[in-house]
Amino acid sequence: MNINLQYGAEFLGAIWYDNKLQLNSYSISLQLLTNSESSATTNVAIERIKAFILLELANVVFVNKNDDGVADLLRSFGINVCELPEEPIDQIVGIMLYCKLNAITEQQLLITKLDISSVLGDGIWYQHDASDSLGPFAQAGWWNRSNCYTTDLETDIANNVVKVESNSWSQYGLEWPEIKTDREAKIVYPDFKKQ
Repeated sequence: MNINLQYGAEFLGAIWYDNKLQLNSYSISLQLLTNSESSATTNVAIERIKAFILLELANVVFVNKNDDGVADLLRSFGINVCELPEEPIDQIVGIMLYCKLNAITEQQLLITKLDISSVLGDGIWYQHDASDSLGPFAQAGWWNRSNCYTTDLETDIANNVVKVESNSWSQYGLEWPEIKTDREAKIVYPDFKKQ
């Protein structure tokens, strides 16, 4: 039986906009529809949503990926950065969340509608559902992958390692109840520096 649910959350973040770092506070409201007969699976899907919003996006700086060097500069200071394909206005952040949250729940729970508002957005609520255009998020990217990351690859340049995790949810104990795995893939590139 499908059950309609609603979940609301708030998180702090920032945006790089108009060549300035601007602090922001976001509020979101989700309309959810269960799509699994297993309550354990539904609970994992809800916990994945919470973990992504409250842990992965906590204190993140949203940046347009086309702003040359800004993301790398912020990362060099240890700042959590989320690169978006356009300017990080509320509507774009909302569409990203709609796509990513649907991806991480892997059809076990459906986000049917997402509303987002922020302090910088002056209290205006942006609404998104399945009938709306995905705009730049129609392209393949990290926002339609089921892992918890806001980037495509994790690299360790010092050790020449690119880490590709097949099950990033294991770090939070949020694997699907019927599929538990600790698989991790690593690709190691030799050091090509001339001696």
